[in-house]
Amino acid sequence: DVIRSLYAKGRTESESGEVKKLASAVNPAEGKHLYDTVRARGFTRTLEVGMANGMSTLHIGQAVKDNMAEFGKAGEHIALDPFQKAQWGNTAIHQCKRAGLWGIVKCIEEKSFSAMPRLLAQGKRFEFVFID
Repeated sequence: DVIRSLYAKGRTESESGEVKKLASAVNPAEGKHLYDTVRARGFTRTLEVGMANGMSTLHIGQAVKDNMAEFGKAGEHIALDPFQKAQWGNTAIHQCKRAGLWGIVKCIEEKSFSAMPRLLAQGKRFEFVFID
């Protein structure tokens, strides 16, 4: 699976193919804790502030996908990262696509202080928020 492969290699790849060291990423134990927390509570509407390489995004997104399948509920994981393209080369987005999570995972490339009020005004509600 994509998550195990990334941890084993210690590196990731951007959308353009640039290889990047896994920096500023949750470690495997932290990722498992995120996954287990979301799964155990059946959460299907989650939000993350900060995406970077996408390791936490992959764990949370997979848990949301698994919960959607188990409980037959709609869901999504929204990640806010104004630097996903400019600084990270869409690394997290690329890895989410590889893992089959893109579509469940969505990235909003703007700062949280402007995106969050807009999401609230749109009626979005979240059961779990991870500030990375």
